[in-house]
Amino acid sequence: LGLLVGLVMVAQSLYALVLDHMTDYATLKAMGAENRHIYSVLLLQGFMVAFAGSVLGVGLVRLAERFLALVV
Repeated sequence: LGLLVGLVMVAQSLYALVLDHMTDYATLKAMGAENRHIYSVLLLQGFMVAFAGSVLGVGLVRLAERFLALVV
């Protein structure tokens, strides 16, 4: 369930990033950028969002784990 929620959040973040930068991608296309260059930018953004979410998620889990170890 956690993985599914994480995937949905990454998808929503990427969707928002693409919508925010649509004019930038159009400018790159007008300057002659190929589709593979645009796709590589999107793929890199996806990996960055997934990595940041993973690091944050693991950090929160470790923090909760330590807190619960002190309580129990």
